[in-house]
Amino acid sequence: ISGKVNKFDYNMYEILDELKKIDTAISLLKKPSTSNIAGKENPNRVETIVDKDTNYTLKNTYINNLLKKSDMLNGVKTVYTIEYDNEGKIEKCTNYDSNQNIQTETYYYKNGQVKQRKEYNKGKIYVSDFSENGKKIN
Repeated sequence: ISGKVNKFDYNMYEILDELKKIDTAISLLKKPSTSNIAGKENPNRVETIVDKDTNYTLKNTYINNLLKKSDMLNGVKTVYTIEYDNEGKIEKCTNYDSNQNIQTETYYYKNGQVKQRKEYNKGKIYVSDFSENGKKIN
């Protein structure tokens, strides 16, 4: 039983860590850009937002004036990535550990529901698929 509880605790820790990173990314997106402000006339650009309270940096990559990717960095290390479709909806989120290894990848349907979640742990990949209404398929 203790093995199941430990795995549960570990999974909860990972989920809480990912939610914290999402929350930080959202708060950074609400702040004004601190660089490349003069380059906004360039439809293909990278804008950087620095949060002095957390020392996180958010790099937003625009292609044809559409936000396509947001990378959250702690120093020079990427800790979280969000990829967007042409309508600005989230397509994929990737969570990295301190060694830049992928911990989780989450893919989304157009309606915002999770489509697939991949967890990487000790060389193994655990895949969970979901229906468009959020029901776990496997």
